[in-house]
Amino acid sequence: MTAKFKFILYSGLLLVASAGRSALAGVFDFMYPREESNHASHTDFTFDLINWITVVSFIGIIVVMVYFAVRYRRKDPHQRAESQVSHSTSLELVWSVPPIIAVAAIFWYGFSGFVELRTPPANCYTINVEAYQFGWQFTHPNGLVETNVLQVPAGEPVKLVMQSRDTIHSLYIPAFRVKQDVLRGRFSMLWFMPLHPTDGADFDVPTGDKLDEFARKELARQVEKELVGNKQKVVESVVNSERDKRFDDLTKEASETAAKQFEEQSKAKPKPEKPLTKDELQAAALLKKKQGLAKDYQYFLAQERGLILFCAELCGEGHSLMMARVVVHTPGWRPPAVEIPTDPVERGAFYFKTKGCIACHDNAAMAAVGYPQMITQGIWGKDEKLKDGRTIKIEGDEGVAYLHKSIMEPAADVVATAPIPMPQQQVTEDEAKYIIEYFKTLKFKGN
Repeated sequence: MTAKFKFILYSGLLLVASAGRSALAGVFDFMYPREESNHASHTDFTFDLINWITVVSFIGIIVVMVYFAVRYRRKDPHQRAESQVSHSTSLELVWSVPPIIAVAAIFWYGFSGFVELRTPPANCYTINVEAYQFGWQFTHPNGLVETNVLQVPAGEPVKLVMQSRDTIHSLYIPAFRVKQDVLRGRFSMLWFMPLHPTDGADFDVPTGDKLDEFARKELARQVEKELVGNKQKVVESVVNSERDKRFDDLTKEASETAAKQFEEQSKAKPKPEKPLTKDELQAAALLKKKQGLAKDYQYFLAQERGLILFCAELCGEGHSLMMARVVVHTPGWRPPAVEIPTDPVERGAFYFKTKGCIACHDNAAMAAVGYPQMITQGIWGKDEKLKDGRTIKIEGDEGVAYLHKSIMEPAADVVATAPIPMPQQQVTEDEAKYIIEYFKTLKFKGN
């Protein structure tokens, strides 16, 4: 063996050894999102194990192949092989035993992780999940129903019991390293334990000077931020334009409300001994407005900073829009108690939100593909064109009948602009009645 070939062989072996040592340093970490659940480290290690077995095997085979090709190349057409040995038990063991060990290691790590994934602890916080085209509905143990937002506590096991309303879906949370198909007509399950609370999910609502600073800095910064994970230009333009005006509208609306309240107060009752000035009343109204906004914004901020949940199974034209936010709260968190409003209109608005209607009918992305937007565009008084060529005036008894049929039989009268019919909804007759009462307050504003 010449010095040149020894150099090539030893260089290859050194490269293989170096690759093995580098595996311990997590060279493939750039491929993964941050580890956010108890399953993440085991899944990443198994993936790294397979990667490095592949890398080491590839380099080793290539080095030996190149060396043999050069070292034992035929230099003369009549040259015979230096050795005529046709069998070597030692050589066969060398190329058979290590692969068996490698495959056994992969199986052991993979199977142990599978058993852990399929064996939830007894004390899980259980959330029922319903998938539909094209959204997610999550029902907490206390009855709270949320659409496209999954809220969970950190530091305790969470179990998702899932089913589909229509076709096959697949719930996938990359940061948790969990994925499970969701089928119609049967239940599927997965569990995980979140590790880190979402930044901003449980911050205290500021007051006074802190609230003013929050409204001017934190709120302004967040409302200008693009929606994470949504790259469609039409969605960005709609969302950003609405958010850019949010802080200005805050001051304008508060000033108008304060002036109106000041006038009404002056007419309704005599002035107190030390009446509030108009500026003081305006400041108080603005503060009240900002406090209400801050409470609502806490939820918005948690969604913005949360993790992303995908559907990993092609389920229709709106598949790419089927995403949700995963918001991890501090340990021990539980959702607020559910209070169903008694007022018919407010109750209808409650069902409109909790039954998943807002996923398509209050969503800029879905508006871009042709679905009616009840809140931003309005519905009552609209001339609705249908795919069969008819036009229905949504008002009076005819409008009530059309809305009721559209809710209970969504494939019957499909609007002309909708790419596909709305899937069947889990809405009762009583709930549909309240939703229609809410729709009557949403006067059509035009497209």
